[in-house]
Amino acid sequence: MKQNFFSLAFIFACTTTVQGQITIISGQIENFKNDTVKIIFQINDITRQSEVHFVPVNNGEFSDTLRITMPTYFYTNDGTNYINGLIETGDRINIAYNADNANTTSKITGKGSEKMSFINSLVRFKLYNRLKEQLPIAKTKKYPFDYLLNYADSIGNVMLNKLDSIRTFMKPGSYALLKADIKAVVMGNKYRSVGLVYHESIDETLNKRQNELTKFSKNYLQNVLSFDQTLFYSSRYINEVYNILFVNHDGLVLGNKASKNLIEKYAYLSKCLPQKLKTSVLTLFLEHDIEKLNQAEDLETLINQIYSSPKDSVYRNYIEKRYSDAITFKKGMNAPNFTLENEKGEKMTLSSFKGKTVYVDFWYAACGPCHALFKLMEPVKKYFSSNTEVVFLNISIDRKEIWDAALKKYKIPGHHLFTENKEANHPVIKLYKVAGYPTTCLIDKNGKIFMANPSDNPEELLRQIEEALLIESN
Repeated sequence: MKQNFFSLAFIFACTTTVQGQITIISGQIENFKNDTVKIIFQINDITRQSEVHFVPVNNGEFSDTLRITMPTYFYTNDGTNYINGLIETGDRINIAYNADNANTTSKITGKGSEKMSFINSLVRFKLYNRLKEQLPIAKTKKYPFDYLLNYADSIGNVMLNKLDSIRTFMKPGSYALLKADIKAVVMGNKYRSVGLVYHESIDETLNKRQNELTKFSKNYLQNVLSFDQTLFYSSRYINEVYNILFVNHDGLVLGNKASKNLIEKYAYLSKCLPQKLKTSVLTLFLEHDIEKLNQAEDLETLINQIYSSPKDSVYRNYIEKRYSDAITFKKGMNAPNFTLENEKGEKMTLSSFKGKTVYVDFWYAACGPCHALFKLMEPVKKYFSSNTEVVFLNISIDRKEIWDAALKKYKIPGHHLFTENKEANHPVIKLYKVAGYPTTCLIDKNGKIFMANPSDNPEELLRQIEEALLIESN
């Protein structure tokens, strides 16, 4: 089995090829019409690595024998019903239910069943829903944030106490894993609860709500990005850290407090993350950005920076595979062609502008950052206003009536196209990997990518366009 930086005492891992104590998962399914059930073991949730067992079902009964060495999350899938669980060495778990209504008929017995029942009780807690239910009460309080944060902590304590009550039924590794997962759930929902009150960012709350913050809540908000690296073995904790940082950085970008530059983004993320969480959390960010962005050079630079150690090979191999499978924009590759309609109803293609340097900008009327970029672009557009070799091509995802009104209202210089009432579902959005707005791209005279993510700094962008103009036409 491949080894990564996760502690072998706690990693979600399972294998049938190493020696270990026999573990059995069996079951009885009433009214089951198929002949196979799948049991999926999660080996590494960050790299989506799993092991699938296809287990025969005879007369409604099935059994799977395996050897494991570590606590392992799994779920059964009969085609309709899913039952989640955690097993460890020596468990003998039996799952019985009616296929027509597994939610109300499932019964889990045998050695290790306490962990299964506990996990199902965690699901039923639905902490986020409970926090939303408490919101009207919180808003009547002088200190609404204290109320919600304390409420989340109280639910966390209930879950931890319940876990302690069954601690004798599991090995230390399983206990540590479940405890870390509880902490992850509470951490993530405390972060979300702050935004529930006024639907504003942490920084906005700190700046605007001083009268509603106690020392306790202010300390929480000021340290919300302080993460516990001792919980690095919990993939649930890793995912919650990723979710919090994702929302936080997105808010900074929308508030013009952080650059869209990819290298700068990862430098910021790295500063927020303790050492033992960096590789796994940044892997999740890279996975997202590889899927959504088109900046090949920056992505390659980041892959080499993040996975600099041989111990990161599991993550590097995973990300490099995702990267090789993705379509990313690299300087010199052909820019995807498209056909869109302009404000006169004429069909235009990217190839219509061959021989010109084209700055493409995807936007929509209600997008504040889009208008902020238009404002920044004004001196650049003015500088090239008499240069017929430079085209500023604005592509709107609004429906036609909104687009028409926006063009009349804002009088944005440049050529204008829209996605023909298909909004963000038009193929051009996928072709150019538009994951947020504005998204820009600089294309040279030969219809090739010159820069996948041109600068939003006017002086730097002006230089980039001038460099693109130096490319000779074919």
